[in-house]
Amino acid sequence: MPILNRTDKGWSWVVMISAFANHLNQGFFVTGIGVLQVALLEKYPGAVAKASWATGLLVGCHLMLGPVGGAVINRWSCRAALMIGSFLMTVGLVLSAFVNDLIYVIILMGVVSGVGAGLSTTASEVVIGFNFVRYRNFACGVAVSGTGIGTLIFTSLMQMAKDEYGYTGFLLICGGICFQQVAFGALCRPSYLERKSKDDREKDESRTVLSDFLQSLSLLRRPSFFCLCSSMFAAIFGVFTMNVHFTSLVIDQGTSESEAAFFLSIAGACNAFSRLLIGTAANADNINELLLYSGCFSVLGGTATALPLFIEYHRGQIAFAVILGTYSGCCFSLLNSITVKLVGIENLAMAYGLEYFAGGFGGVVGPVILGICKTSFNCNFMRNLLGCSFSSSCLTSSNS
Repeated sequence: MPILNRTDKGWSWVVMISAFANHLNQGFFVTGIGVLQVALLEKYPGAVAKASWATGLLVGCHLMLGPVGGAVINRWSCRAALMIGSFLMTVGLVLSAFVNDLIYVIILMGVVSGVGAGLSTTASEVVIGFNFVRYRNFACGVAVSGTGIGTLIFTSLMQMAKDEYGYTGFLLICGGICFQQVAFGALCRPSYLERKSKDDREKDESRTVLSDFLQSLSLLRRPSFFCLCSSMFAAIFGVFTMNVHFTSLVIDQGTSESEAAFFLSIAGACNAFSRLLIGTAANADNINELLLYSGCFSVLGGTATALPLFIEYHRGQIAFAVILGTYSGCCFSLLNSITVKLVGIENLAMAYGLEYFAGGFGGVVGPVILGICKTSFNCNFMRNLLGCSFSSSCLTSSNS
């Protein structure tokens, strides 16, 4: 296994580009999942609930299976996790194109591709921590900005591909794009930090994947790390909820569907730019990452609480889309450095997995809870709920 001894130099920048490419692909499968949902409904008309299981599992697994990704990284390497994850995503999507039973689609697309997404997403974050020290925040900002850029690029292109090639051709194209991640994953050769971390674990011959996982749970006993996981839950609870329900909120105010989709494009562009900008800013020696992290979510909390004051105005809707996109992605640019400072580089993989699980759980329950509140309560209750979620993220992160 080739080892590169230097961080922040040479091949580390190739690894950053590889991580960026992986996030570029994830941008479509996370925020552009609606195109995939429409394709399923065209193939299986009337099966809205079952089709939602396939796409819901795919989106949910990409975060909630973070601990599994961390275990694979600890057992083998980031490169192995990236390549295995990308291969599983490809297999799930390609086979889904040829089956005629939606149950099999749920298993293949939702579970198989979802597991693959969980492995590759976790590894594409952790590999930055192993390859950068001095420029870790900047490199992480560049890598995660791919998610926003992928949303802008692939959502429209995939819509065109679906219209041109139909259900089967569309899924084959998606599988082909995922298969390219295998090549990018192969570029992520282990750095000195990754190899040293693995060697330290292998000195204990009694350690297994299960024991590593159980030991990682002990990280939650650290108050600072527990607060960070709680912050991720609250943050993704609010962010995913707004991503799902913002379109319907503005449409209820009389905005057209095309304008609502344009607002999401604005949010995606701002998200990509802010992730890069925040990562660059946090690389300065005099910047406190935790303060920047909590400050971003305090802005989101205040804006969400004041949402009813301007949501009925067209300019207000644009302003909120800009604020949502600009401040919602900060956690992914800063999480790497914050995690290393709290638990050390040797625990980075499993700590990331736990943080992603907490965030994924918030992303799953958030839209459901707000959907119930939208039916049973008024807009004021909803905006207070969102405001509390972002504010809770701010407070718990500041306690870290």
